[in-house]
Order: sequence, then C-alpha cells, then structure tokens
Amino acid sequence: MQKSFEKEIALERLRIDEAIELLDFEAYFKLIGEKYNLDTNYIGDRLISEGFILHDGGKYSVTNYGAILFAKNLSNFPKISRKKIRIITYRDTGKFETLKERELDKGYAAGFIDIINYVSDQLPRNEQIGRAARIDVSIYPELSLRN
Repeated sequence: MQKSFEKEIALERLRIDEAIELLDFEAYFKLIGEKYNLDTNYIGDRLISEGFILHDGGKYSVTNYGAILFAKNLSNFPKISRKKIRIITYRDTGKFETLKERELDKGYAAGFIDIINYVSDQLPRNEQIGRAARIDVSIYPELSLRN
C-alpha cells in the first residue's frame, strides 16, 4: 500500500532543532490560538503530535504535511519545492496575457494571511466618501476571499 503524500518525508536525518527551524511554528501556534514557550522539547513534541515532524531512532524528519503547511521556505524542501503557491493575474478571462505573477515560498497555512492580502490588493476598489474623509473599499468583502 502506498503512503499518502502528506505522510511522505520532505526532509530527513535532522536534529530536532533543525527540523523546528525549518517550520514556522509561530504561525502554527497563532493559528490554533495557543500561547507557547520557546522550549525546543515542547515545540518539538507539539509538532510531532500533529504529524508535522516524525521521530525515528534519534533523528527527525519533516513530513510533506508539515512542510506544505508551515515551511518558512519551501525551497528548503527539494522534493516539494515545486508546490509553491503561485498567484497569477490575467488581463481577462482567458489565460493568454499575464499581468502579474507572484510566487510565495511559505507553507500554505503559514502564508495564508499574505495570500489573502495579495489577492485583495489585486481586486478592484471603490472610493467611498464618509463624513470627513474618503475611504478606499474593496468591491468584494474580505470574507468572500476566505471562503
């Protein structure tokens, strides 16, 4: 039986501090809404319990699951570096003329806010006049980007 993509190893034979350093554990704790301390054993245990890191015989491995979600830099994981997030803005509904292209090197969960902000910046905006000042408002509500 073949292993799922998530359970495969992205990078192996690491010390625990090396494995932790490759992942944006701060983004992980922020997303789950939990405070953390900087104790390597504590962080390592949490990342292992989530399946982001595996412990095998004194060495540690980062799984594809951990890397694809929380890599600080996907380029550090040669096996999955081609899975970077790519956002392309086209001139119209066809895919013939590219206006802008951006590649994000962070893991998907670690870079989620950056993705939302970048996409939001590409959308058309309207200027609304309030009581005292003009306000720049997106035509699409941010909530629609997250869904």
